[in-house]
Amino acid sequence: AFELGRVSHVPLPARAAEFGDWYRQMAEDHKGDTDILFDFLAREASLEQIALFIALEEEVDSRFEDLISMAQLGVRDKPKLVIGENYWDEMGSGTFEKIHAVMFDKSVRYMKQVLADRDLDLAALIPIEAVKNANMLMMYGIRRQFNPRLIGALGILELTAPDRFQSM
Repeated sequence: AFELGRVSHVPLPARAAEFGDWYRQMAEDHKGDTDILFDFLAREASLEQIALFIALEEEVDSRFEDLISMAQLGVRDKPKLVIGENYWDEMGSGTFEKIHAVMFDKSVRYMKQVLADRDLDLAALIPIEAVKNANMLMMYGIRRQFNPRLIGALGILELTAPDRFQSM
């Protein structure tokens, strides 16, 4: 109730048939917000800042395939196929070295070493919001009543992933 109260000003679709258009419009309306961050990463961020960003990404993305597998439970028809395709992609289309989590773990290890080499304490740098965000996503996957929120959150992550990864 607390979280819903924080977004009570956001107009929500009244019917399921309106959701797709609403979702795409929300993504478009907020693209400028993410563009600011992604432009900073691509053009201005130091190696240490990129390393911190990737370490923060680990809080959410390091087990992304687990979240996707949880999201497909109870889903039917075309949405289930879309989630399945995404899961197969996350799993490297069956090639271990191409599993996104495996590739991501290599990047995280390297970037954590960059921070350590500069005597930057990663634990002190990670804001509580990053941990809360990761925990909230996992809760959405574990608690079935939050499945629609999990699917929405995964959709947001997937919509921003190409620009986010290109910027990094």
